[in-house]
Amino acid sequence: MPEVISIGPFHHGEASLATMEDHKLSYARALLSRTTPRGTNKLEECVACVKKNEGEARKCYSEPIMLTSDEFVERMLIDGLFMIELLLRKDPKDNENDPILGNIWVLPSVLRDLVLLENQLPMVVLNCLFKVLAPRREYMNSIALQFFRQFEQLMPWGKDGCRMNFSGCEGTHLLDLLGNAFYRLPEAGNKRINLLKSIPSVTELKRAGVKFASYTSGSFMNISFFSDGFMRITPLVIYDQTETLLRNLIANEQCCAAAGHVTYMTCYAVLMSNLIKSAQDVRILSKEGILKHHLSDDKVVAALFNKLGSEVNVVNFYFSELCDAVNAYYETHRWGATGFLSMLSQLKCSLRTGRN
Repeated sequence: MPEVISIGPFHHGEASLATMEDHKLSYARALLSRTTPRGTNKLEECVACVKKNEGEARKCYSEPIMLTSDEFVERMLIDGLFMIELLLRKDPKDNENDPILGNIWVLPSVLRDLVLLENQLPMVVLNCLFKVLAPRREYMNSIALQFFRQFEQLMPWGKDGCRMNFSGCEGTHLLDLLGNAFYRLPEAGNKRINLLKSIPSVTELKRAGVKFASYTSGSFMNISFFSDGFMRITPLVIYDQTETLLRNLIANEQCCAAAGHVTYMTCYAVLMSNLIKSAQDVRILSKEGILKHHLSDDKVVAALFNKLGSEVNVVNFYFSELCDAVNAYYETHRWGATGFLSMLSQLKCSLRTGRN
């Protein structure tokens, strides 16, 4: 449920979100005023382009939109113009008096609402409006990604560490675009379906001799396990908004995944929920520079990952081979670790007995 702003048809008209409607209209007017030369009527062109793409835009929603053609076009037009103006204004530092970008209390909620799956606008609408109003070399997709990238609370792998892929990145809506920029990777060379597998927690692996280290940069999917027992993981920073972003990226994958398609964020969440079972797991990863969080305590972080990795559908598990390697190492080393601890315990008991 959006906190402050409705985008698209699902939450439009709800009383709790009404305040933002005036700001949306103000943004839309500002964009039209700035981009309309004298003697032209850009508004009519915008209406025409949205009408032309109405059928395709309606198909982007998971259920029929019970609005007339005029109502649907009006909703797409106002929200589309608002979104383009917001993305173009971009930097809060240059918009200190802006009612959204300049408001430190409102902006975090707006950013959160913009990544909700039920609060999306089809990219076909944004692209057609942008082409009418700002025919330039910059593309709508690139402008949108640059906008999101500047906000650390939406960049859980760091503004540099996440290595967002701008080149040729596409999406059906902004959330989809953002996800594809995070984890656009080549599909595996073989067509074999990789089954879902589990691995022990960080604490259990450490007892078996596994060592953890962070990658300095790269995709968040860059998680590796080496034969010498080292597991390397791209660092993750958790903010208040992180769960919302990850949960909606997962929900988007669950809605759109075709049979056999790798659902990257879902696979990542499942793997991390295996590794992070307790506050102790969080502390170990934090000590190694893999995990940094701004939440109340380590237990909350562990609970976050346990929720993210539950009740999801994984058709083709990206980390299947990694899990095989981790489990093989664990099975051959955990008994040695357990045996050593048992021997140490027996030695302590013997020493106590000798003293008595």
